[in-house]
Amino acid sequence: MNKLFQILDEVLPIELCHMIISYTYAPQSISLTTDIKNYCATKADINKLYKDRLQDDADGWLSNDLIGYANRNVATIFGLTDDFYVIFLKYIIQLKTREQVDAYFITLLDKDLTVQINVMWGLFTVEDRAEFYDIMS
Repeated sequence: MNKLFQILDEVLPIELCHMIISYTYAPQSISLTTDIKNYCATKADINKLYKDRLQDDADGWLSNDLIGYANRNVATIFGLTDDFYVIFLKYIIQLKTREQVDAYFITLLDKDLTVQINVMWGLFTVEDRAEFYDIMS
C-alpha cells in the first residue's frame, strides 16, 4: 500500500493524494456498493441482449426502450408520466421541479446514445433493472 502512495505522490499533487486517501477511511454504504455492482453487471447483460438481437441498431433501440419503460410505456409524444418525473426527481437531486426535469430530459436526448443509456440505467433501481431485463428477454 505504501508503494501505491509513493507512486501517487510522484504523479499527483499531494493535496489530491490526501483527498483520495480520505475516501479509504469512509467507505460507501452497502446499498450503494450493491447498486454499483448491479449496474455494471446488468448493463453488460442488457447490452449483450440488445447487440445479439439488433446488432448495429442496438443502442438506439435500447435507449428508446429504457425511456419507454421509465414512462410506463406511454409514448413521450403524449407527455411524460408521473412515474417518469418521480424517477428523475428522486435520483437527480439538482432537479426540483417538473420543468427542470423536462429541460434535463431534452438535453439528455441531444446526448450520445451511450450517455442516454448510462443515465437511464443508472436511474433505475435494482428491481427496475431486473424487471426491464425480464420483460425484454
